[in-house]
Amino acid sequence: MRILFVTSEYINPNTLKVIDGGLANYLYKITIALKNLGHDIDVIVKDDIEKHFNFKGINVHFLNTNSGFKKTFFKKIIWCFLKGIQRREIKLNYFCTKTLPDFIKEENKKAKIDIVQYASCLGLGRSPLKDIPCCLRISSWAKVSQKYYDSINENEITFETQQIKNQKFIFGPSKHIADIIKKDLNEKKEIKIIESPYDNEDIEFDTSILDEIKYKTSNNPYLLFFGTIKRLKGAKEIALCIKDIFEKYPNLYLVLIGKTIDLPSEPNYVDFIKQKAEKHLNRILHFNSVPHEKLYPVIENSYGVLMPSLIENFSNACVEAMRLKKIVIGTEGNFSQLIDDKVSGFLAKAGDSNSLKEKIIELMELSKDDKGGVELASYQRTENLSPQKIAQKLLEYYNYVIENWENE
Repeated sequence: MRILFVTSEYINPNTLKVIDGGLANYLYKITIALKNLGHDIDVIVKDDIEKHFNFKGINVHFLNTNSGFKKTFFKKIIWCFLKGIQRREIKLNYFCTKTLPDFIKEENKKAKIDIVQYASCLGLGRSPLKDIPCCLRISSWAKVSQKYYDSINENEITFETQQIKNQKFIFGPSKHIADIIKKDLNEKKEIKIIESPYDNEDIEFDTSILDEIKYKTSNNPYLLFFGTIKRLKGAKEIALCIKDIFEKYPNLYLVLIGKTIDLPSEPNYVDFIKQKAEKHLNRILHFNSVPHEKLYPVIENSYGVLMPSLIENFSNACVEAMRLKKIVIGTEGNFSQLIDDKVSGFLAKAGDSNSLKEKIIELMELSKDDKGGVELASYQRTENLSPQKIAQKLLEYYNYVIENWENE
């Protein structure tokens, strides 16, 4: 089977390393798994460059958003009056409705494409070809994520809405997000749930960051947060409860691993968390984003992992922690698909710092035996998420799409 993926992120074309993002990590794992099963894989990446090469047996096509774009007479007149974001959206719309479909048509002429899988981010799947079976994977939903920021991009919401209406077959890893989309759009189409794969078998651990943490904490226990340190990931809730937690558990530390983001609507949340910790700020350690080989030993040695996200799709980070037998404190709805509260982890109320504090205390008060039981249940939840198993489920779905393409 020849399978073509369309995405906004995959690998760095210069370093050939996977981009730090949930979508890129998902695509890397699933494309390698499908290639290993004998399928022909192409990946189209929307980018600002034009580059085509083979990566581990996968044909990768970086398509320039400007490729083929020409201003009409009207656009030439108004162009100087448009803001940068408006210009980018016009070019993105041209890319999705003209450049991308034309490229897929040409690829199909070279060798028949059996199915195209679009990532929903940026509305890339808004102009599917009628004669090539395709499906849309829900990797984001702008309408719900944007409400946590001061600025709203109506065009992004419109683009994502258009593609859901235009696509015949839709799937995603998160039932929670699927239910939100169906409610928001009064959508009757089924959104199939196929969870994302997980695999760390080819990673050799590097303990350099862990060694530094052990030294700075004097081998005391620490809670861990990793990922982008921003409001959407629950950084504010951590800040508002951390002082009380530190005062109740005087030997406990907090380790933050990840980048902050520079937005007018958000403070620097590392600084904000330290500010709210007051006199305990020296018990907060921050490291910028680190590669998985350095991150995994830190996860493995943590007392527990904090993931109080306000909104979440299917969290790769959560699966990574659970696979390493760690107890995750997530949020209701966002993590309910992965975590059974008090059985395989804990679920706090999203956006509620008091609820997060209560769940941290529940974690800290577990007996050694009870903690071990929750950690084991956490690990067992991930056992069916191997790339090979998920790839087989995806192939079954592809065959269903292909068989029913003309009937829809």
